[in-house]
Amino acid sequence: MYRSLNNRVVPSLLVLKELLGSSLEVAKVLKISGWFLKSDIGKTMAPNIEFLKNCGIAVEQISWLMYTYPRCLLCKPKSMIKFVGRKLKAFKNLGFSDEDIVETFRKAPQVFSVSEEKMKKLKEILIASGKYDFSCVISHPTSLICSVENKYKPRLQVLGVLESRNLIKEWPSFPGLYKMPDESFVKKYVRPYLREVGDLHKVGSSFCGKNGL
Repeated sequence: MYRSLNNRVVPSLLVLKELLGSSLEVAKVLKISGWFLKSDIGKTMAPNIEFLKNCGIAVEQISWLMYTYPRCLLCKPKSMIKFVGRKLKAFKNLGFSDEDIVETFRKAPQVFSVSEEKMKKLKEILIASGKYDFSCVISHPTSLICSVENKYKPRLQVLGVLESRNLIKEWPSFPGLYKMPDESFVKKYVRPYLREVGDLHKVGSSFCGKNGL
């Protein structure tokens, strides 16, 4: 038991403290996941962190991964390399450049948990709208986190109906489309037009119901 403590736990604590900067932060991480002490992080997390650094990922973002997806850093290095490789290929297939990908991971590493299927669906409905394209997503990668079914589809449907009835002349900017809170969207694009378009609340039912319509 003493040998296990000396050979695995103590080195793990030292690595965690070096990355996080303080014993307090180490304690916070261990509350989230005790896997850091159960695994040989010298053979898993340490090489994975070095790999991510070599990919241009900032230490702050790697720390974020430790808090949010701890097991991601504890997988075998070969698995990490394969995972990153698949994600890079998926992003490139959708039009991201190498620089876009690095910048995305620096700003919003959580985006890399989004499935390729979801990214393809978002690309399809944005292009179908005729108002936005996937370059908008590349410029605003955190938009990938939002739900296609519960946010993008109903909002695009509402805006499409309003435009077809000549009730709006301009659509919101892409950041406005995905960042606007549901209540604000309903207040601006649904409530004012219920008399002209009586079934508008049905089109945007996924968020209208939450806002008293």
